[in-house]
Amino acid sequence: MREYIAYIVDTEFVWGYQTNVAGLSKTPPSFTYPPPTTFLGAVTEAIAKREGLGEASYIRILNELVEPLLAIAIRPKNIYPLKTLDINRVIAVRSSSVKLPSGKSIQVQHPDPEHIDKAFDAPARGKTVASPVGGPPTITWVLVFAEKPASLDARDLWRIHRLGTKESIVSVTRVERTEATLVEGGKARTEYSVPLKYVKRFMPKIGSEWIVESYADPFKPFNGDSPATRYVAGDTILFTLPLNKGPLMPSVADVEAGDGGAVYRVGRASVIGVMKK
Repeated sequence: MREYIAYIVDTEFVWGYQTNVAGLSKTPPSFTYPPPTTFLGAVTEAIAKREGLGEASYIRILNELVEPLLAIAIRPKNIYPLKTLDINRVIAVRSSSVKLPSGKSIQVQHPDPEHIDKAFDAPARGKTVASPVGGPPTITWVLVFAEKPASLDARDLWRIHRLGTKESIVSVTRVERTEATLVEGGKARTEYSVPLKYVKRFMPKIGSEWIVESYADPFKPFNGDSPATRYVAGDTILFTLPLNKGPLMPSVADVEAGDGGAVYRVGRASVIGVMKK
Protein backbone atom coordinates (compact mmCIF):
# COMPACT_ATOMS: atom_id res chain seq x y z
CA MET A 1 0.00 0.00 0.00
CA ARG A 2 1.37 3.39 -1.01
CA GLU A 3 2.10 5.87 1.75
CA TYR A 4 1.79 9.62 1.38
CA ILE A 5 3.43 12.45 3.31
CA ALA A 6 1.26 14.21 5.87
CA TYR A 7 1.68 17.06 8.34
CA ILE A 8 -0.45 17.79 11.40
CA VAL A 9 -0.24 21.38 12.64
CA ASP A 10 -1.91 22.99 15.66
CA THR A 11 -2.37 26.78 15.54
CA GLU A 12 -3.41 28.58 18.73
CA PHE A 13 -5.03 32.02 18.36
CA VAL A 14 -4.44 35.10 20.48
CA TRP A 15 -7.90 36.62 19.99
CA GLY A 16 -9.14 35.36 16.63
CA TYR A 17 -8.55 36.21 12.99
CA GLN A 18 -9.59 38.50 10.17
CA THR A 19 -9.91 36.64 6.88
CA ASN A 20 -12.25 38.80 4.85
CA VAL A 21 -14.32 37.65 1.90
CA ALA A 22 -12.77 39.14 -1.24
CA GLY A 23 -14.64 41.16 -3.85
CA LEU A 24 -17.35 42.65 -1.64
CA SER A 25 -17.88 46.20 -0.35
CA LYS A 26 -15.61 48.04 2.05
CA THR A 27 -17.43 46.29 4.91
CA PRO A 28 -16.61 42.64 4.10
CA PRO A 29 -17.50 39.83 6.51
CA SER A 30 -14.89 37.42 7.79
CA PHE A 31 -14.84 33.71 7.01
CA THR A 32 -15.81 31.37 9.83
CA TYR A 33 -12.35 29.73 9.70
CA PRO A 34 -9.22 30.78 7.78
CA PRO A 35 -9.58 29.36 4.23
CA PRO A 36 -7.17 26.64 3.02
CA THR A 37 -5.41 29.11 0.72
CA THR A 38 -4.82 31.43 3.70
CA PHE A 39 -2.94 28.65 5.48
CA LEU A 40 -0.96 27.80 2.31
CA GLY A 41 -0.14 31.50 1.93
CA ALA A 42 1.20 31.61 5.49
CA VAL A 43 3.44 28.61 4.72
CA THR A 44 4.57 30.32 1.51
CA GLU A 45 5.55 33.43 3.48
CA ALA A 46 7.61 31.35 5.92
CA ILE A 47 9.44 29.61 3.05
CA ALA A 48 10.13 32.91 1.27
CA LYS A 49 11.59 34.44 4.45
CA ARG A 50 13.84 31.45 5.04
CA GLU A 51 15.13 31.52 1.47
CA GLY A 52 15.45 35.33 1.39
CA LEU A 53 12.96 35.72 -1.46
CA GLY A 54 10.65 38.61 -2.28
CA GLU A 55 6.98 38.88 -3.17
CA ALA A 56 7.65 38.00 -6.81
CA SER A 57 8.30 34.40 -5.69
CA TYR A 58 4.86 34.04 -4.07
CA ILE A 59 3.03 32.23 -6.89
CA ARG A 60 5.98 29.94 -7.65
CA ILE A 61 6.29 28.76 -4.04
CA LEU A 62 2.52 28.48 -3.65
CA ASN A 63 2.35 26.23 -6.71
CA GLU A 64 5.11 24.03 -5.30
CA LEU A 65 2.76 23.37 -2.38
CA VAL A 66 -0.44 23.05 -4.39
CA GLU A 67 0.73 20.73 -7.18
CA PRO A 68 1.31 17.67 -4.89
CA LEU A 69 -1.45 18.64 -2.42
CA LEU A 70 -3.98 15.84 -1.93
CA ALA A 71 -5.88 17.08 1.12
CA ILE A 72 -6.07 20.05 3.45
CA ALA A 73 -8.56 19.84 6.30
CA ILE A 74 -9.26 21.59 9.60
CA ARG A 75 -10.75 20.59 12.91
CA PRO A 76 -11.62 23.14 15.62
CA LYS A 77 -10.16 22.27 19.01
CA ASN A 78 -11.41 24.17 22.08
CA ILE A 79 -12.73 26.90 19.80
CA TYR A 80 -16.12 28.21 18.76
CA PRO A 81 -15.94 30.94 16.08
CA LEU A 82 -18.00 34.10 16.64
CA LYS A 83 -18.27 36.35 13.58
CA THR A 84 -18.49 40.10 14.24
CA LEU A 85 -18.35 43.45 12.45
CA ASP A 86 -16.72 46.41 14.19
CA ILE A 87 -15.61 49.91 13.26
CA ASN A 88 -11.97 50.40 12.26
CA ARG A 89 -10.13 53.62 11.52
CA VAL A 90 -8.27 53.07 8.27
CA ILE A 91 -6.29 55.15 5.79
CA ALA A 92 -8.55 56.20 2.92
CA VAL A 93 -7.00 55.71 -0.52
CA ARG A 94 -9.24 57.91 -2.65
CA SER A 95 -9.63 61.32 -4.25
CA SER A 96 -11.84 64.16 -3.10
CA SER A 97 -12.53 67.79 -3.78
CA VAL A 98 -10.79 70.23 -1.41
CA LYS A 99 -11.67 73.89 -1.19
CA LEU A 100 -8.71 76.28 -0.98
CA PRO A 101 -8.74 79.59 1.01
CA SER A 102 -9.10 81.39 -2.30
CA GLY A 103 -12.40 79.65 -2.86
CA LYS A 104 -11.09 77.45 -5.67
CA SER A 105 -11.69 73.71 -5.44
CA ILE A 106 -9.09 71.14 -6.45
CA GLN A 107 -8.99 67.35 -6.60
CA VAL A 108 -6.62 65.82 -4.04
CA GLN A 109 -5.39 62.21 -3.88
CA HIS A 110 -5.55 60.85 -0.36
CA PRO A 111 -3.77 60.20 1.91
CA ASP A 112 -2.29 63.70 1.69
CA PRO A 113 -0.32 65.11 4.66
CA GLU A 114 -1.63 68.63 3.92
CA HIS A 115 -5.24 67.47 4.26
CA ILE A 116 -4.86 64.89 7.01
CA ASP A 117 -8.45 65.38 8.19
CA LYS A 118 -9.68 63.73 4.99
CA ALA A 119 -7.09 60.93 4.98
CA PHE A 120 -9.09 58.47 7.08
CA ASP A 121 -12.29 56.46 6.93
CA ALA A 122 -14.11 54.30 9.48
CA PRO A 123 -15.75 51.32 7.77
CA ALA A 124 -16.96 48.21 9.55
CA ARG A 125 -14.68 45.21 9.05
CA GLY A 126 -15.43 41.59 9.69
CA LYS A 127 -13.53 39.65 12.34
CA THR A 128 -13.93 36.17 13.79
CA VAL A 129 -13.38 35.85 17.52
CA ALA A 130 -11.86 32.50 18.51
CA SER A 131 -13.99 31.96 21.58
CA PRO A 132 -12.26 29.35 23.81
CA VAL A 133 -14.25 26.30 24.86
CA GLY A 134 -12.57 24.21 27.54
CA GLY A 135 -8.98 25.10 26.67
CA PRO A 136 -6.69 27.18 24.43
CA PRO A 137 -8.53 28.11 21.18
CA THR A 138 -6.81 25.96 18.58
CA ILE A 139 -7.39 24.73 15.03
CA THR A 140 -5.76 21.49 13.91
CA TRP A 141 -4.71 21.41 10.25
CA VAL A 142 -3.96 18.23 8.32
CA LEU A 143 -2.12 18.37 5.00
CA VAL A 144 -1.52 15.36 2.76
CA PHE A 145 0.94 15.47 -0.14
CA ALA A 146 1.58 12.96 -2.91
CA GLU A 147 5.25 13.77 -2.42
CA LYS A 148 7.16 16.25 -0.31
CA PRO A 149 7.14 19.73 -1.86
CA ALA A 150 10.68 20.66 -2.87
CA SER A 151 10.80 23.87 -0.85
CA LEU A 152 8.89 22.74 2.25
CA ASP A 153 10.62 22.00 5.53
CA ALA A 154 8.91 21.21 8.84
CA ARG A 155 10.54 24.29 10.40
CA ASP A 156 8.55 26.46 7.97
CA LEU A 157 5.34 25.25 9.59
CA TRP A 158 6.70 26.24 13.01
CA ARG A 159 7.31 29.77 11.66
CA ILE A 160 3.70 30.52 10.78
CA HIS A 161 2.86 33.63 12.79
CA ARG A 162 -0.46 34.84 11.39
CA LEU A 163 -3.48 33.53 9.51
CA GLY A 164 -5.15 36.46 7.78
CA THR A 165 -4.37 40.13 8.38
CA LYS A 166 -1.31 41.22 10.34
CA GLU A 167 -3.45 41.37 13.50
CA SER A 168 -4.44 37.70 13.14
CA ILE A 169 -1.57 36.41 15.25
CA VAL A 170 -1.19 32.69 15.93
CA SER A 171 1.25 30.47 17.76
CA VAL A 172 2.09 27.06 16.34
CA THR A 173 2.03 24.57 19.21
CA ARG A 174 2.54 21.32 17.32
CA VAL A 175 4.03 20.17 14.02
CA GLU A 176 4.04 16.45 13.34
CA ARG A 177 5.25 14.83 10.16
CA THR A 178 3.67 11.45 9.56
CA GLU A 179 2.34 9.16 6.83
CA ALA A 180 -1.07 8.93 5.23
CA THR A 181 -2.67 5.99 3.48
CA LEU A 182 -5.51 5.80 1.00
CA VAL A 183 -8.71 4.35 2.46
CA GLU A 184 -9.97 1.60 0.16
CA GLY A 185 -13.62 2.01 -0.70
CA GLY A 186 -13.55 5.73 0.06
CA LYS A 187 -15.79 5.53 3.15
CA ALA A 188 -14.95 6.93 6.57
CA ARG A 189 -16.15 8.87 9.60
CA THR A 190 -14.52 12.27 9.98
CA GLU A 191 -14.34 15.22 12.35
CA TYR A 192 -12.56 17.38 9.75
CA SER A 193 -13.74 19.80 7.06
CA VAL A 194 -14.97 18.23 3.84
CA PRO A 195 -14.71 19.56 0.24
CA LEU A 196 -18.23 18.76 -0.95
CA LYS A 197 -17.23 18.65 -4.62
CA TYR A 198 -15.34 15.42 -3.98
CA VAL A 199 -17.91 13.47 -1.96
CA LYS A 200 -21.11 11.76 -3.05
CA ARG A 201 -22.38 11.16 0.46
CA PHE A 202 -22.16 13.37 3.52
CA MET A 203 -24.18 12.29 6.53
CA PRO A 204 -23.69 14.29 9.77
CA LYS A 205 -24.19 12.50 13.04
CA ILE A 206 -27.32 13.57 14.95
CA GLY A 207 -26.43 16.51 17.19
CA SER A 208 -23.49 17.61 15.05
CA GLU A 209 -23.32 21.16 13.74
CA TRP A 210 -21.80 21.94 10.33
CA ILE A 211 -21.74 25.02 8.13
CA VAL A 212 -20.89 25.49 4.44
CA GLU A 213 -18.57 28.13 2.99
CA SER A 214 -17.14 28.74 -0.46
CA TYR A 215 -13.35 28.95 -0.76
CA ALA A 216 -10.92 29.46 -3.62
CA ASP A 217 -10.04 26.01 -4.97
CA PRO A 218 -6.82 25.03 -3.13
CA PHE A 219 -6.10 21.94 -5.27
CA LYS A 220 -5.44 23.63 -8.63
CA PRO A 221 -2.13 25.37 -9.47
CA PHE A 222 -2.25 29.14 -9.81
CA ASN A 223 -1.42 30.49 -13.26
CA GLY A 224 -0.30 33.95 -12.21
CA ASP A 225 -3.50 34.80 -10.32
CA SER A 226 -3.79 35.06 -6.56
CA PRO A 227 -6.25 33.13 -4.36
CA ALA A 228 -8.30 36.33 -3.96
CA THR A 229 -8.50 36.75 -7.74
CA ARG A 230 -9.51 33.11 -8.10
CA TYR A 231 -12.26 33.60 -5.52
CA VAL A 232 -13.63 36.72 -7.21
CA ALA A 233 -13.59 34.92 -10.58
CA GLY A 234 -15.81 32.21 -9.09
CA ASP A 235 -13.25 29.40 -9.26
CA THR A 236 -14.34 28.10 -5.88
CA ILE A 237 -15.47 24.92 -4.16
CA LEU A 238 -17.76 24.41 -1.19
CA PHE A 239 -16.36 23.13 2.09
CA THR A 240 -18.53 21.96 4.97
CA LEU A 241 -16.95 22.81 8.31
CA PRO A 242 -17.55 21.39 11.80
CA LEU A 243 -18.61 23.56 14.73
CA ASN A 244 -17.80 22.17 18.16
CA LYS A 245 -19.52 23.62 21.21
CA GLY A 246 -17.46 21.48 23.54
CA PRO A 247 -14.47 19.13 23.52
CA LEU A 248 -16.46 16.07 24.62
CA MET A 249 -18.95 15.92 21.74
CA PRO A 250 -17.26 16.97 18.48
CA SER A 251 -19.21 17.21 15.25
CA VAL A 252 -18.87 14.00 13.24
CA ALA A 253 -20.05 12.91 9.79
CA ASP A 254 -19.97 9.77 7.67
CA VAL A 255 -18.63 10.46 4.19
CA GLU A 256 -18.07 8.62 0.94
CA ALA A 257 -15.67 9.90 -1.70
CA GLY A 258 -17.09 10.79 -5.11
CA ASP A 259 -15.59 11.37 -8.56
CA GLY A 260 -12.05 12.70 -8.22
CA GLY A 261 -12.17 12.41 -4.45
CA ALA A 262 -10.38 10.20 -1.95
CA VAL A 263 -10.26 9.48 1.77
CA TYR A 264 -6.88 9.48 3.51
CA ARG A 265 -6.08 7.99 6.90
CA VAL A 266 -3.68 10.11 8.95
CA GLY A 267 -3.08 8.46 12.31
CA ARG A 268 -6.54 8.02 13.82
CA ALA A 269 -8.07 10.75 11.66
CA SER A 270 -9.71 10.49 8.26
CA VAL A 271 -9.63 13.46 5.89
CA ILE A 272 -11.20 13.92 2.49
CA GLY A 273 -9.23 15.24 -0.45
CA VAL A 274 -8.56 14.64 -4.13
CA MET A 275 -7.01 11.92 -6.20
CA LYS A 276 -4.11 13.09 -8.36
CA LYS A 277 -1.98 11.15 -10.81
